[in-house]
Formats: sequence, C-alpha cells, structure tokens
Amino acid sequence: MNPYREPQKPTNSRLKEFFVNRVTRPSVVLAAILIAGIAIAAATPSLRLNGVRFPDGTGVPSGFFNVKAPEWGAVGDGVTDDTAAIQAAVTAAEVKGGTVYFPASNGERYTLTSTITISSLYPVNLVSDMHGYADNVTTGAFIRPGANFGSTCMIEYVAPGGSHGAHGGGLVRGISVYDNTNTTHVPNYTMKAALCLTDFNLGHVENSMFQVLNGGAIKSVFWVMGGMSNVTVRYAGTVSQPAVSLEGSSSSITAQSTSITDSKIEANYGTYLNLNSFSKEVKLDNLGFEADTATASTCNTFLDNSGQQTFMSNIHMNRNTATQWINESASNFTVADNVIVIGNSSQTSNPAVIINGANHQIGKLSITGLTAATTASLSITGAFSTLTDVNIINSGGIALTGNAYNDLNSVYLASMVSGSGSYAIDISGSENHTMVSNAIIKSLPNNTGGIRVTGSAGPTSIVNCEVRDAAGTGIGFRDENSDNTTTWIGNRSFNNATAFSASATAYVARGNSWGGVETETVAGPLTATGLITASNGITLASGKVVDSANTLNLGVTSSTATSISKTGTTMTVNGSLKAAQGFAPAYRSAASTVTVAVTDYFIGVSGTGARTVNLPAASTCKAAGQVFVIQEAGNDAGTITINRAGSDTINGATTTTISAAYGSKTLTCDGTSAWLAR
Repeated sequence: MNPYREPQKPTNSRLKEFFVNRVTRPSVVLAAILIAGIAIAAATPSLRLNGVRFPDGTGVPSGFFNVKAPEWGAVGDGVTDDTAAIQAAVTAAEVKGGTVYFPASNGERYTLTSTITISSLYPVNLVSDMHGYADNVTTGAFIRPGANFGSTCMIEYVAPGGSHGAHGGGLVRGISVYDNTNTTHVPNYTMKAALCLTDFNLGHVENSMFQVLNGGAIKSVFWVMGGMSNVTVRYAGTVSQPAVSLEGSSSSITAQSTSITDSKIEANYGTYLNLNSFSKEVKLDNLGFEADTATASTCNTFLDNSGQQTFMSNIHMNRNTATQWINESASNFTVADNVIVIGNSSQTSNPAVIINGANHQIGKLSITGLTAATTASLSITGAFSTLTDVNIINSGGIALTGNAYNDLNSVYLASMVSGSGSYAIDISGSENHTMVSNAIIKSLPNNTGGIRVTGSAGPTSIVNCEVRDAAGTGIGFRDENSDNTTTWIGNRSFNNATAFSASATAYVARGNSWGGVETETVAGPLTATGLITASNGITLASGKVVDSANTLNLGVTSSTATSISKTGTTMTVNGSLKAAQGFAPAYRSAASTVTVAVTDYFIGVSGTGARTVNLPAASTCKAAGQVFVIQEAGNDAGTITINRAGSDTINGATTTTISAAYGSKTLTCDGTSAWLAR
C-alpha cells in the first residue's frame, strides 16, 4: 500500500483542497483544519472538534485531536503526568492520520515521563503555538520532561513494524520543549533527543523551539525529502550527543534530500549539528551557530559534516573555542557559499575550519577574530577541491597538508596574529598539482613569512600573489620543495625582510617582481627565460660564481667544457670567448710624460719632441700576461722613452723606445719582474 497516495476526496467542498494537498502542503495544516472544522460543525451539529473522529460515512479520512479534550484528558499544568493522555490522542490519529493539537493559550506545560511513540502509515502532525522559552518561563507554554529519559527520546516518529520508508511522516509545528527545572542550563544526563525522527519521510519541523535539554534536541535517522525551518535550539546536547543530528544507518538507509534552513543553534554543549557519512544531498541555508561564555569551553564543533553532496549557504558561526566547521568525509562533494566564521579570543590550537575529504567547492569563506591562534585557522587536508574568495583577518593562516589537485584562489589574508605559524600560507606534504593564485598577504607579525612550499610537494604553482610587510626575518616567498617542481609566476614582494629564498635545487620563476630593497637568496639554480635585472647588483655567497669549483657553466653540463672561472682577480675562459658586438678595451690619451696604471690597456701619447712613459711594477699587474699598448699619437718622430719600474727589465734592458710617428710598442707583463716588448 502506498501511504502517500491521494486520500479519498471528502464530500464537503470546503475540506476538499486541504485533504487533497495535506501531504504536500504541511505548512497550512492547522489553519485548514480549523477553518474546515468550523464549517463542518456549523453544518453538522453532531460532529465535534475536540478529539472526536468524524463518524463513518462523511468521507473525511482523518481528524483533529485536541490533547486536552475529555476523550484524552491532558492537563498541561506542569505537574500532572500527561504522557498517557497524549499517547492516546496520538494513537487515535495514527489510524488514518491527523493532527494532534496542544492548546497553549493559557501557558500550558505538558509533562512527559516516558516516550511518546508515533507510528503510522499516514501523516501525523503535532501542532501548537507554544512560545515557551528560557527567558519567558512565567507565561510560556511548552512540553517538559518529568523524568530522567536517559538514552531514550521524549517524542519519537518510527515506521510501523520497523519497515523503513513505510512511515507517513507529518508536521511538527509550533512545539516548544523545555526543561524548566534545570536552572543551571548544564546537562545532568544524556538524553537521546527531545524529538527523534527515526523514520520521517516527507516530514517537516518548523516554528519550534528546543531549549535547556539534558541531551539532544533533534535526532533523525532516515529522514528523506523533509525539512527543518525556523527552529531554535539552545542549551542542548552533550559531549557525546549532538544537539541536532541528521543521520543514516547504512548506505541504503540514508538521510537524503532534507533541508535545514532559517534556524539558530546556539549555546549548546558538544557538537551543534552533525551530518554522518550516510547523509546525502542535505541543504543547509541561513543558519546561525553561536556559543556563549557558559558553554564555549564545552563546545566540540558547530558543524561536523561527514555527509555526501552537502549544499551550504549563508552560514554564520560565532565564538567557539573548538574547531567550528569540519568537513571530514572521504568524498563528500560539499558546495558552500557565504560562510562567516568569527573566532573566540580563547581559541588557540584549534583551526576554525578543517576541510578534509575531496571534491569540495567553497566560496566566500570569511574567518576572523581568532586573536590568540597558535596554529593555522584554515586547514586543508583533502584533495580535488576549489576554494575561492577566502578572507582571513586577525587570525591564523592557511595550512595545506598532504593533499593533491587543490586550487586556492582569490585570498586576502591580513593582520595575521603572532605565533600562529611561520608562514601565512604553508604548503607541505605531497600537494601534487596544487595551485595558489591571486592571493594578497599583508601586515604580517614579526619573523613571519608569506607563502612557503615545503616537503615533497610535487608540482606546485604559486601565481600572481603579493606579499608585503614581512618584518624581522620574514620571507615573502620560500621554496623548500624537495621535488624541485615549484613554479613561481607573476608574484610580487614588497617591503619584506627577504623577498624570495630557496633551498630547492630547481624551480621555475617567470615574471616575478621582488621589488624594493630586499635581498633575494637562491641556494639552487635560478631558471629565467628572460632578462634578470638587479638594480643593486647580485652578491654571490662566499665569493663563488655558482658552484663549489667557482665555475659558471654556460649551457653545458661538464665543468671541463666551455666555462668561465674566477679565482682572485683572474677570470679564466676555458674555450673560445666571442663577442658578437666586438670588444671595447680601455683607451687613454696622454701628453709628454705619462705613468701607466694597471687599469690601462691602450695609451695614445700626443705632444712633440722627447716624451716619457713610466711602467708600473710588473708585480702589480692584475695577472701574468696583462698587456699594455703604447702608441705615438701626435704624428711626431720625437723619441718616446718607456721606463721600467725599480729593478724590472724590459727585454732584459732598463728601457725601450718609440722613435717613429705613429709607432707603437706592445708590452706584456710576467707578473713578477719583467716585461716583454714588441
């Protein structure tokens, strides 16, 4: 039998629309029943509304059951045990479905001492207009526990005979559950839940409140195509029992296609909302999670999501000292948009958000206020995920650990708190093919860096990112990737103690701007396809050109092949030295008497008559083989005498001469005490 089939159409036309649509339009149940009931009562005086089912033959398949009607006898005085009366009304409604109504206009308090069980093939609705609340204990109406419920439920929907999927569901509307005897708001025991939806297909909970409970507020198993909206949960849950849980029990018994919207879950103990691994296609929208000073230290997590294909939007989380949001399924395909996380000043070692699992799309994530953080505020350990429009202010940084193929895009991270990590974005482990792009990182604490790639990170790309104001020993960008496969493209470093440094032996850097007065330190080769410009020069550590052999290899792999080596003041070319534009050696013009400097090469001696050129000491030449060229440049045949220095010799003599117009001498120094002239 299909419990969701269209019921028999009533003969009364004013009832027709309600009963035809009573399953698909649960939000109008109460209003429709009241209007229809008044019409029937006027037309048929023998029919009563207060708990009496309509007589056979009227064509009406379900009824209206007032728990205070004489037939059921609930009192609602906060003292009398109303369990039996309410269960009797529910049992009557189970036959063909109906609405169990709890009057609340006189501040009724209905007391339960054991579980109310609802098991029907037809929709059974629990309806009221209660407004009992912790701040309105004088006049508020509510349902209260009159006994220790231990590990049981106060109210439970369950399928007849345990046949999952055969339950008629229903509507819970305007109900308030509140333990008015618990003045400390601290749980005294662990109740399973105030409302258990063990089989609640097509069922809805709306406009209801659950507060000051010794355990969970709502626990569902196999809740399919239902919804919870405009619900407040406050001072509920325990360390072992979430305040609200949406669960399945197996891969075939799932919580699926259910939505939780427009609700507030606050000041609870333990986990606030839990979605286990057998929940699917759950929608969370416009939800507020908040801890207060009385419960912050006992909070576990606001949202613990192990479900699959979860859709989240417009979520606000505030003041938890534990991790506020955990996505931890192996492959749960979470799509989240517009999530705001405000930390607690006492939150230190716990990240605000942990993204595990895989295949997530998360956008517009804001984290702020973790002013005492000692670790990263956003931890990403899953894979195949995209995070965009991430804003983190006055908190810790971002840690990507041991995952692959993630894309972190459009990040603004400012005023990172001291001690929360050595780098604002730290990529470690085996992040194969991870990309961080379009990130702006500024106002870092002393000795804190911008972006680091470390461990065996695999192919990792850092693209179009900017880091500024890393003071002390702070490094803008750091490459420690032992896989030597990091690509740095279009990044900018401003006002950092060190712009870029690397211990990796290879990487690719293109189009980066390490601006300002920073020093760039490179421990491995620097690969550049274009021109490298260093306005302040390049300083080579320990006098080395590149390698330990003081050798700069030019496009070859063997140090014995074509190379240039520098030792002291001598640069040696191993192979041919070619200059496509020619060489331009030093030239100096002098007259009459000239003293040659070791920095000279070609000297043109002008003037007329006798002239003198004095050589430097051969021992002061830059190296053996240094050459000087001296030429008469005045078109005069007067003698030019070239004198030695000290006891040096020139071709074994003390002097040599030029005695022809435009004549010249080439002198080669041996580096010790002699010159060769030709």
